[in-house]
This record gives sequence, C-alpha cells and structure tokens, in this order.
Amino acid sequence: MVTILNRRQHGFDVLIHTNDHPPPHVHVRKGNQHVRVYLDTLRITMNYGFSNRELRKIRELIRANHAAIAFEWERIHGKIR
Repeated sequence: MVTILNRRQHGFDVLIHTNDHPPPHVHVRKGNQHVRVYLDTLRITMNYGFSNRELRKIRELIRANHAAIAFEWERIHGKIR
C-alpha cells in the first residue's frame, strides 16, 4: 500500500494498494471510514461511513491531484488504458 496524499495535508489518506487490480482506483481513509474511487470517472464504488459532504470533498481532492495520482498508479501497476 502506498500513501499518495496524507491526512496531515488534506484530512484524508489517499492510498493505492500495490497488489490491487484494474480499473485504476484509490482507497481513501479517515479513521474507520473508507471509500474506493475510480480515477477515470470519480465514481464511488463503495463507501463505509463518509457523508455526502465528505464524498464531495474527496472527489474534489482527487480531481485536483489527478495527474499525480494517475502517475503513481501507472508507476505501481502499469499504463492506464
């Protein structure tokens, strides 16, 4: 698991699991809350505990850092199709 963005800077930990699978996505955690977000559409594919307001913030965070996150996904898993 690689932390791309950490809680101290953004309020959430944005993670890419090194043994994960396509499609490209990140896991976002804060305490016991956890969400998975696809990089291409910013679609939430599972949510454990985040409010709609927090989900909007998470999408904004991923959108604002998309290039760096996509770079890390490709570095770990190979080219995004």
